[in-house]
Amino acid sequence: MADESWTGGYVVDVEYTHGYYPDLAPLNLAMAASLAGRKVLDPDQPFTYLELGCGNGFSSALLAAANPQGQFWANDFNPAHIANARATAQAASIDNVIFLEASFEELAETEMPDFDIIALHGIWSWVSPENRHYIIELIRRRLKAGGLVFISYNCLPGWSRVAPLRRLLKLGVTNMAAPAEARVEQAFSYARAMRDAGAGFFTGAPHVGAILDHLAKQDRAYLAHEYLNDQWGLFYQDEVADALLPAKLSFLASARLMDGFDQFNLTPGQQAMLNLPGAPSASQVVRDFLLDRRFRRDLYGRRVPGLASTDISAWFARRRFALARPRSNCPLKFKAPGGEFDLTPKVFDAVLDALVDGPEILEALSSRSGLVALERRHLEQAVGVLCALDYVHPALSSDGDARRRVATDRFNHAALRSALAGRPVAALASPVTGCGVPLPPSEQVFLAAIVNGQAPEAMVQGLAPGTGSEQAEMRQRALRFQQEELPVLKSLQVV
Repeated sequence: MADESWTGGYVVDVEYTHGYYPDLAPLNLAMAASLAGRKVLDPDQPFTYLELGCGNGFSSALLAAANPQGQFWANDFNPAHIANARATAQAASIDNVIFLEASFEELAETEMPDFDIIALHGIWSWVSPENRHYIIELIRRRLKAGGLVFISYNCLPGWSRVAPLRRLLKLGVTNMAAPAEARVEQAFSYARAMRDAGAGFFTGAPHVGAILDHLAKQDRAYLAHEYLNDQWGLFYQDEVADALLPAKLSFLASARLMDGFDQFNLTPGQQAMLNLPGAPSASQVVRDFLLDRRFRRDLYGRRVPGLASTDISAWFARRRFALARPRSNCPLKFKAPGGEFDLTPKVFDAVLDALVDGPEILEALSSRSGLVALERRHLEQAVGVLCALDYVHPALSSDGDARRRVATDRFNHAALRSALAGRPVAALASPVTGCGVPLPPSEQVFLAAIVNGQAPEAMVQGLAPGTGSEQAEMRQRALRFQQEELPVLKSLQVV
């Protein structure tokens, strides 16, 4: 382990993953708040954004490229992470993001602007109470009135039966001087040995063994950061809400749009529990018990004014929406915690088919064939459901597409160069939606070939140097990419 005089028991000898987290996108947060009936910033206008504990900074760099109208700041206390973040920004010539190597205590005293959005993803559960205090103080000082805070954390009750597994993994690390990957192997070897010895913890909760096997297949760097830090806190939603009160924050909604649809998440009997006479006021905690939730993504605000239902409709009417995946990959039948559902083809097929032609404002969608007779509120709900399913994304104003594309082209060209060098990225940037578009590594190479004037099939040998069957499968992937995924990427102006 590294010297704990500055690490605070946090894993620093292996870098965190270079992930992209769509929940952090300004427009996604604005939509979640608007659906909750709150009037928040217009992401098409200039705004300020701070990401706390940004890791390698990939999300902040991508969002800065896709939203040049915003000014982004981000911090991490790990110098290796900040060096990586700055290198990403430099390679893509992104000039509207500042990465700071600073602890939360140091950041609270740093000269910065006030912010419209402050985001902390995967931080709250993994830092000390002292650092949570600094975070609250920083938000109190720096968040604007009407501003938003995104916060995610491990929650109860979902972790209650599995939490001892994390403690067991920590017990299994006896050589603290070993590299992080080796400590992960020690931890999982010890936990498996306990299971094989018939430990009562595993026999009393058989599902934990399956969880152990699932975790053991994941990225070692992720596992080290997730499970082997000294700090690892679990919280009920109302405990976090109470902790944030000194920063003058109030809970607005889950940042995950699907969480707003009780009809998909809860059975009728479970929904009735929310409406019992004298039901608890902590309805989010009740939902967490009903769903046995283990992780929350929440949206808070400071003195955020309310919206009337007519104002919510007006927000929808002027907003563009874009197809976010191939049309063939948008099934109307899906499973959710509340059961199996089959969306009405007459409505949902009409919306999806209309968006195949390109992004469209909802006002224009309402005049399309098959939708013209639909009540506006039903169209709004249909689009909201499709966004919650991640089939459709809200989009920024078309007036800014050209300016945003200058920045996203630079970012995506740098990302594709990285993919060709064997370092695929987590997502590419869309100037249409102002957020990221995840793409598998092979498809990134196919896209790089197209950008460079080559046929994707020319890259098959390098991607599948093995048997003929492997190459045939890769050629099929290249063909599907050109026929199904490439049109979506063009519509989103990724390419």
